[in-house]
Formats: sequence, structure tokens, C-alpha cells
Amino acid sequence: MTLSEHRPASREELPGDEDVFEPTAAQRKQLLYRRDGLLRPPAPAVDADAVAVRAQACAEFYGQAIERLRTRDPRPVRVLSEAPGAIGELPMEVAAALLSTRIDVPSRATPAQRRQATADVAALLDHWWAVRGPVFAVEAALRAVTDPLWEASRYYPDSEYAMVRAALGGLRNRLASCPDEEMPAIIALLDGFRGVSRPARAAGSFLLPSQREWVSADIEEAVTAEDARACRLLVDAASTPAQLQRLNWVFHGWAPVEGVALCDGDSAIAVIDGAGFDTVAVFETWFDHWETGLPLRKAIAQALAVIPTDAAFLALAGRTGHPPAMVAVREAAKRFPRRALRLFDPARHTDLLREHLAGHLDLARSMAAELPSATVGLIEAEGRRAESAQGAAAVAPDLLRDPPWTTRIRTEPVVVEGLTPPPGVDVGWLPADPKDWRGLMAFGSPELVDQAVLWLDRRSYRAVALNYLRRHARFVAQRLIPRALGAAAKERRSAERVLRLLADHGYGDEIRGAAVEYGAPTAAAVDAMLGVDPLTLLPSRIPVVPDWINVTALPLVRTRDGAPLSETALHNLLVMLMLADVGRPYAGAARAGELCDPATLADLAWELFAQWQRSGAPARHDWVYEALEAYGNDDTVAALLEHVRANRSDRRSVTVLDAFVAIGSDAALLALKFISEKVKTTRVRQGARERIEAVADRMGLSADQLADRLVPDLGLRADGAIELDFGPRRFVVGFDEQLRPIIATADGQRVKTLPRPGAGDDAEQAALAHKTFAKLKKDARAIAADQIKRLERAMATNRRFTLDEVRNLFIAHPLRWHITRRLVWGVYHGETLERTFRVAEDRTFADSGDEALTLPADATLGLAHPVQFADEVPAWSELFADYELLQPFPQLDREIFTVPAELRGARSIPSDGTKIDSTRFLGLPGRGWSPIENTDGAHIMVFDKPLPRGGYLQVDAHPGLMAWDPRANPEQTFDAGLVPGPGSGGSHLTFADLDAVTASEVLRDIAWLKAGTL
Repeated sequence: MTLSEHRPASREELPGDEDVFEPTAAQRKQLLYRRDGLLRPPAPAVDADAVAVRAQACAEFYGQAIERLRTRDPRPVRVLSEAPGAIGELPMEVAAALLSTRIDVPSRATPAQRRQATADVAALLDHWWAVRGPVFAVEAALRAVTDPLWEASRYYPDSEYAMVRAALGGLRNRLASCPDEEMPAIIALLDGFRGVSRPARAAGSFLLPSQREWVSADIEEAVTAEDARACRLLVDAASTPAQLQRLNWVFHGWAPVEGVALCDGDSAIAVIDGAGFDTVAVFETWFDHWETGLPLRKAIAQALAVIPTDAAFLALAGRTGHPPAMVAVREAAKRFPRRALRLFDPARHTDLLREHLAGHLDLARSMAAELPSATVGLIEAEGRRAESAQGAAAVAPDLLRDPPWTTRIRTEPVVVEGLTPPPGVDVGWLPADPKDWRGLMAFGSPELVDQAVLWLDRRSYRAVALNYLRRHARFVAQRLIPRALGAAAKERRSAERVLRLLADHGYGDEIRGAAVEYGAPTAAAVDAMLGVDPLTLLPSRIPVVPDWINVTALPLVRTRDGAPLSETALHNLLVMLMLADVGRPYAGAARAGELCDPATLADLAWELFAQWQRSGAPARHDWVYEALEAYGNDDTVAALLEHVRANRSDRRSVTVLDAFVAIGSDAALLALKFISEKVKTTRVRQGARERIEAVADRMGLSADQLADRLVPDLGLRADGAIELDFGPRRFVVGFDEQLRPIIATADGQRVKTLPRPGAGDDAEQAALAHKTFAKLKKDARAIAADQIKRLERAMATNRRFTLDEVRNLFIAHPLRWHITRRLVWGVYHGETLERTFRVAEDRTFADSGDEALTLPADATLGLAHPVQFADEVPAWSELFADYELLQPFPQLDREIFTVPAELRGARSIPSDGTKIDSTRFLGLPGRGWSPIENTDGAHIMVFDKPLPRGGYLQVDAHPGLMAWDPRANPEQTFDAGLVPGPGSGGSHLTFADLDAVTASEVLRDIAWLKAGTL
């Protein structure tokens, strides 16, 4: 068989632009070529003089080479020179030993040392190729990586493979482009080495994979012997998908399924070059395998992105839930725009398709006849958007036409020499501070100030750092003013930034006061520094808009009077967004926000965030978070909430939470509250709680008090109803104890559902009424689920309210009112319940005898727990029955428990062997327990419930629920125990430490669990 007979079509021979296989420049750089591959190898470009110098420099390793030769291949008759002489004239055995020494880099070597070793190997081989010929270079390489000079690792075959691949890769590329007339001698050499050992055969096939018969035989031998190193090398030599699948079985791990033979992402393009486009199915297997790590998955996706076939594109399009595939399919769409239009699913890939259409609208219109109707609809919508953008004259407000960086005048900073911070530390202890290591926040020291300054640029630590700097603002100013006025540019910029940040947070007086201590010149310089126009605070180098932003797909941004921004203005707006510091948008972005329509800016910020996500969320462009904070609105909040819920395992989901705080609307804070209670990932849930507490603290409220103030009224009247107008007919909607809508006619007659419009109704008004009712029902359902659980939790956790809070937040609230009047409340003195009452229909108070009750203005109120008024429960039950008041959750008929004597001093309740249905545990989150999380990635064994005074009730299930199927282990036993909370000082928590309400609730939950007996 000749070369032309088995070489696949090269790019020069493929028809059509979208049928060309052309890897990226980065992939070409990684590629190991072959003589029979899809891609023609380039001619080698070698600087002979530079190579000779570097090769000769390897003489410093001659001693190590001689020692390797003596210890690994001892021969009594051998005479070795103690001096290396010319490297190009070394005997074969010494040359091979020197090469082996440089390939076999110690595991403790630094990255720089590894790079130097790889460069040395390349120089040696290139030099010997030039002065001794290709046969000498190939033989030296083979000897270097086989016995006896090379001792194969039993435990780290992948590391060994990486070293050999890096060493021999350049030589393989030289062989791929070697003239045909030189090949017979090389083939004969390699053929002779095939009788030496299996590693020699595998290395020969790696170097010359065009010898397909060798490769096929070597794969079978290596797979049979389960030789991992040989199999890794042969992945780079395979020429068919079947061979790759055969190699997979060596790496099956503990499961009897195909493993992943590919371990180096650099090999992905070499695999395609050798085995062709039919490897797509193998790449899919590798991509989907649970052992495939993120770097390898990225390389696989990037390789699929350059294969010019529908199968490769669909492989990526079907995996857009994985970030590497999402990034790669965007690149594939740019490379193959026609294919993308044909193969993107308009339902599944709507955002990708819209983005793609924005840059290929004319092409899409020309292909409309062959595209799905849904895609055609998107084409028409994009066409209308484009026409709208062109319909009005674009404008560029002054700020966006001539941005500050085009007109800035560089001035020399004011330097005040000889400033020394005063000695000592600062103490800012607050009553609520914990008395453990976290109390470090209370102490100001130079070292902690420096650490806090560094942490300002780390999103995960920024809140802690800012809190610390604000707490010790004057002390921080004393430390940083000498740097802010010093001559060292880097320290000065950092100190200035922190001082300006503190001034923006209201600590300007503390900073100026600290400056006065250094004297009048310093005070004047600091005052001038704080008074600088923030628009002029620019980096020395203005950022460039990155390629991942598809500018044509960005939504149209309009000015406040409706005119679209020009291309120049939009570009400058993007640059302003990129100038943000972590947690602090550039001042120009805020000024631009005053000039532009807020809704279009919110759309822009969200599209930037979405494109950033689709591009793999490159960390150096995380300024998109600040864009969301600067321009986000309630629509952004809804989209971000869905994003967090869908990506709760992504560590960046915690960072997104800052955008909710910055947007600051009721909807944003409600979303944060939802995340803090419902999202199943602890770090995200905890992050949301911390942010809610911070917002509440700034408002002087607790997190629960803040949540009470965020309940929407849904546009209801004061009596808790709303009227829906059909024209001649009207309907009144109220709510029952579960906040389910109750519909009545204008004369009070109940109807089951809102009727359809009749012939006599006003069609437009009736349609609006139905739309209003649908939204009302949806919103009320969401609020009901939250409010009922929150009020039940308030009862179970002994939460207290002022009389004003109950009147204003519950009784006066048109929706909450429906729940409030169906519960028994209590007046408390300390922990003691003094009396019970309810809220009557006229919104006054009445006791269990239905007598009017007047409460003092300073009364402390709470939802009474039946364990506190057991003697009055019958009277209240009779009264509620008389008034036909149904309760939103069990209160009067709630089971109550007291701690038995044998448990009073105990910390745990051991298992009694009762078999519990595994699904019973899944109901715990609905009873106020923490959301369920995997204990070890595979099992769910630990469940916990926070207790109102700190600590947890923890239940351990045995043997535990399987994470992928909680019903897989249907029989469970459990034991329960009390766990002290943080800051308890290690003291034990017993059942005797629990108040009556908490004890009753704990024992009630345990009894509920046991009721799930099989």
C-alpha cells in the first residue's frame, strides 16, 4: 500500500469551506504529525547553530549519564571517557544514556526544570539528526526509553508516558516530514528493535505510526498484557476507532466498562489526524466518562469543535450542559456557520442560536427554506431587532463619545517623605463577637491590615476584608496614609484604593482625622487625594474588549430618550464595565447608567453574563459580576435565581450572590432569602445567609425581621381581597387558610373557578382579569408556601414580636392577614406565656372566652405553642370550630412531647433497631431541617436541624441512602443526637438544656421518623 492510498483527504483536497479540517494554531502546536495523517506535516525549522550550542551545554549532565550507564548496563570490557568532548561525537551508548538522563526528570523537579529538560532533549536529537543522521538520532531515542537504560515505573505509568511523549514528540514530527528516500534505513532500524522488548515495539510504533501493521499488533499485545504505559503511547499511534476502543479496556478501573485511554489533552488532535473523523463516537465516550477531568474534557471538546462533520457538531450541541462543550460549540458555530444554523435545536439552543443569528443574519435568510420553522421564527425576530436598531439615528453621549481615558492628563503624585505609622494595635470588640479565633476581627494590627488589603481582590474573602477594614477604619488609615503618599508606585496605588473605598463607605472623617495626626501637608495631600474625580482613576493600560463577546448579539442599548447607542458608544461602555475593581464598578459605568435606559442596560448586563458563561467563564473577565451589580433589575434577579439553582455546585454561584445585594430591590432580597433556605448546597446557602444578615445589620434588623418586611401585597385591598372586572360582571377574590384563592360574585355567591368570558362581557377587560388572576394565583401559591412555613417555624423556635410588628406586618398586611387571624398568639414575659389571644375579624384581640382584650404597647408577642397552653387548647379548639376557622398548619391539634426522665441528662437517642422506610428521610427538609446533601458523594447519611438557641439535632441513617436512588436501600435504622454549635467552647448539649418548645419539636420529629416503620 502506498502513502497516497491510505492518507485521508487533506485540507487542500476537501470540498467547501465547511468541510475543511484545520486545527487552531494552539492545536497545531500540540500536534504529533504522522506520515499517513489527515494533515501534512510542515518542514522542520531548526536553527543549527543554536541547537548545537544548547546540545553542547548538556555536557554538564555527562557525569550523570556515565553513572546511569554503569549502574543500569554494566559491561566489564567497556572503557568510558571521563570527559564528554563534543556532544555530537559521543558513542551511541553514551549518547543514549545522556538522552535518557534528560528525559527521566525527577518528580521533585520544578516546572522550569522540566521545560529545560524537554528543550535539552529536543536540542540533542536535532543536533544528532544534523551531524550524525536520522538513523543515529532514532536509535539513541529508542535506547534512551527502553531497557536497560530506562526502568519502567510500576505505579506511575501516566507520568512516565508524559515524559516519553514530550521527549519523542519532536522526533516523531521530524520522521513525519522525512524525505521518502531516507525512510527505508529508519524503518529497518525500527524493525530490528521490535525484537528487543514490548516497550521498544510500542516506542517504535509511536515514532512511526504509519507502519499500521506494527501498530495493530502492538495494540493487541499491550492490551493483553495490560501494559498501561505502552497503551498510552499507542493511543497516539492508533489509526482506527476500533483500536482506540480496544485500548480503552485497559483503563476500565474497578468497573467492567470502557475506560479512557486518552490521558493527555495534547493527544486529542493527533488521534483525529490518525484515526479520522469517525473517532467522534470515541470522543463522546471519553467526554462522558466519570473519570474524565475538566482539563481533558476541555481538550476533547476543542478537538470536536474543529472536526468538519455533523456528528462532531451534534456531539457538542448535545452536551451544552457541560461548560467545555458550551465553549467549544460556540467556536464550532463560528467555524461552521451553515452547519450551526442547520443543527442547532431552536428549542434547546435558543440563546446560542439567537447569538449566532446576530452575526449571520444574511446567511440565515438565504438558508431559510431548509431550516426548521422555529429557527425561521428566530430569524424573523432577529431581523426585526436589526431593523429596529437601524431605524433610528445612533447617538453617542459626550461621556461615551470622548471617554475619560482619551482626555486624561497624567500628573505627578504628591509625595510626603518620612511618614511613619504610630506603634500599637487597635481593639474593636463588639458584644456579638464570638470568643474564639474569629474574634481576631476585633484586633487591628499591621499584619492583619496587610492581609485584609490583599483579600479585597479575592471575591471569596472580600466581604470579610471589607468588614475588617471598616471596623478599624482610623487604624487602617494611620497605616496606609504613609504608603498612599510614598514614592513606591505599587504600594501607593494599593493604599489609595483602600482609602478611597473606605471614604465611599462613609469613613472619610476617620481618614482625614488620621491624616491630621501627620501634619498639615499630609492632611492637605490626603484631602486632595480623596477629592479626585473618580472618572480619572484609570489604569495605565486600558483593557481591550475580548473576543468572547459577540458584540453583534448584544441587545440594543438606548439612551433615556430612546435613541440607540452608536457602535463607538457601546464599545466605550463595554470598556467602562471592564474597568471595574472586584466589588466596585468603575465610576463611569454609574454615570453612563444615568444617561441610558435602565431596562436596556439590564439586558446588556445579562447578555454579557450569559456570553461569559457560554465562553467558559474566563476568570480574568469576571468583571461581568460588577456589570450585573451596576445595571441589574428584577428581571435580572429572576434569571440569576434560576442560574444559581441550576449551578448550585459551582463555586462561582456564591460570588453571584453579591449581585443580589447590589441590586438591592425587594425581589433581590427575597431571592437571597429563598436561596438561604432552599438551595441544597451548603456553601451557597450559607453565603446567602451571610449576605442577608449583612443587609439586615445595616438596616438595624434581624434576618427574620428583614424577611417580614419583604412580603409583597400582590395589589390586594386592605381587606385582603381583589376585584376582577369583566365589564358588566365583577368577581371578588379572597383567600383561605392555605392562601388558596376563593372566588365569589359581586353579591357574595361562591364560584369554583373564574368563569370564561361570556357574550355580554367586555372581551378586553375579561382577558386582563384572567391574566391578573393567573398571576395572582401563582404568586400567592409561592408566598403561601413560604409564609406558612415561616410562621410555623416562628412558633417552633420561640420567635418574639413587638405589638407594632404584629399590627403592621401581619394584621395590616392584606395577604398575611388571612393566616394571622387563624392562629393563637401569646403574650410573653421573658420565656413565660402569660396569656393567649387571637385576632378577631374586626382586627381587634380576643381571648379563649371570646372576650375583647387590650394589649399594652410594650407587649412581647409570639405564636403560642400548644405545649405552653395545653390546659387552654380544648377551649381554643371549640372556639375555632364555632367560627369555622381552619388553621394553616397544626397548632391546636399539634402533637406535644415532654422529655422523659431517662433522657434528661442524655445527649443522644441510640437506635432501637426500628426499620424505617428510606424515603421517610426525604421529608425532613419540609419540617425545618437543612436541605439534604450527599455525605461522601455517593451516600446520604447525615441529616441535621438547627436549634433556635444554637446547636443541631443530628440524625445518622444506617446504612445510608444512595445518592442516585434513595430507594435503593429501603430499610434504614437511625440514631439521633444533639450537637453543640460553633462558639460553644466544646460544652456538651443535653436534652435537659432544651426549653419545653424545642424539646417537644425535637421529640415530635423523631416520632414522625419512627412512624415510617416498614
